[in-house]
Amino acid sequence: MIKEDIKKAMLTGIVSGITAAVTLLGLLWGYIFITDWYRDYQQKRIKERIALTPPDKRSGDFCPECKSSDVGKYFYGLYRPGMADSATKEAIKNKKLIPGGCTFSSAHPKYRCNSCSYEWGNFK
Repeated sequence: MIKEDIKKAMLTGIVSGITAAVTLLGLLWGYIFITDWYRDYQQKRIKERIALTPPDKRSGDFCPECKSSDVGKYFYGLYRPGMADSATKEAIKNKKLIPGGCTFSSAHPKYRCNSCSYEWGNFK
């Protein structure tokens, strides 16, 4: 009688452990599925926002071509390295500001991707 009770208790423990493991695996799978879906959803929204924005109105937050956030903004006009303050020198060194030359027109680009070299936006 005692052996049967021990067998039943062991079997019940094993079944409970398997049930708990299956439940945890299901929850883990659900979490992974939801986080992957949400990441894909966010990327889709960013691509849609880029597609709806005309090229000359796109901001310099990210590259419309490769989606990199390593973007620099052109500045035009006379630039002599000795005249710039330390913040400007640092921005130029980090390619956040890019000297574009002395003369410019609306056909010149406004932004440049430092990852893929794509240029966009009309400087006005």
